[in-house]
Amino acid sequence: MMGSLAHHPYPRKPKMAKPEQTEPTRRKFNASQETGMKLLQEYPIVALVGPAGSGKTHLALEYAGWAIRRQKAERIFFVRAPVEMGRSSLGYIPGEPNDKMAPYVAHAKEIAKEIGISEHALSVVPLCYVQGRTFTNSVVIVDECQVLDLDEFRAIVARLGKGSTMIFCGDPAQDTRHQGRFRVFLDKVQGLSCVAIQRFTAADNMRHPAIIEVLDALDDA
Repeated sequence: MMGSLAHHPYPRKPKMAKPEQTEPTRRKFNASQETGMKLLQEYPIVALVGPAGSGKTHLALEYAGWAIRRQKAERIFFVRAPVEMGRSSLGYIPGEPNDKMAPYVAHAKEIAKEIGISEHALSVVPLCYVQGRTFTNSVVIVDECQVLDLDEFRAIVARLGKGSTMIFCGDPAQDTRHQGRFRVFLDKVQGLSCVAIQRFTAADNMRHPAIIEVLDALDDA
């Protein structure tokens, strides 16, 4: 299902037995983001696909915060592969898993803080640690998923437990592994009754407007 709210067999997610929290003021959404939020509220698996700066991770975390406040989820899990960009590498990073993942999830923690998600509600999960887990009554955000291969997509989807939403955020154009597997994943799941896909364009850019002009020029290189 792509960017629409057709009838489907999945019931609305039940509320948890917790008192509601105050709804903070959120950033105004554009039309694409509003549609994306509606899809996130309806479907168990949603892919947010679009160029850099289009607000994919921000929208996923906005939904996660909404789900926590409305008692539709108990936890937020942020899954990320510790893959560095292109030929750049920091080499070995000392410390515990959270220390090693810190450079890869700093942006997500900044957004979470900005929109009022408490630190204890957000757990960072390195991709290599998802196997064997079941994410129940949770929002699972798989960020920068364009670097994953199909076996990794399979392993992550298999972790989805009851009462949970899984969100894939990615941009095929930023595939630093040059695998193109995100496109294959989208082609395979497109049209399934349990999956929605929301696509963003450069017009949805939330960063500096110069990004659009420069990226367009580089696309012609």
